Amino acid sequence: MDAYVSERFDLRMRVGEMWVDGSQRDSTPVINPAAGEIIAHVPQATADDARAALEATRRAKPIWAALTPRERATCLRRVGELVRKDVERLARIISLEEGKPLREARFEIEGWTAGFFAYFVGFRPRRLR
Repeated sequence: MDAYVSERFDLRMRVGEMWVDGSQRDSTPVINPAAGEIIAHVPQATADDARAALEATRRAKPIWAALTPRERATCLRRVGELVRKDVERLARIISLEEGKPLREARFEIEGWTAGFFAYFVGFRPRRLR
């Protein structure tokens, strides 16, 4: 297993505010297609895990809805900043998982993932800018 990934990447599921293992406690290996090596194990989610994630989303919805457009934009902008700050680690994980060149993985993170957050920040009402 690649130590860079195992030391810096939490291979559990995020449900609400918690990192959890799958309720089944079973995992699936992630194989680097370029080397044929197992680089990680990820939990297998069950229907119960999906229901728990959906319930966490239901609980969070009123909190998000209570935020002003400016506050929501601030949250989205911050997520984009955090993604850009972590581009090297995220790109390495994508490269290992997909066998994609590191340069393409960096573009995927910077150009697409972080870019989507910046794009959606632009949807806030103009009067708040």
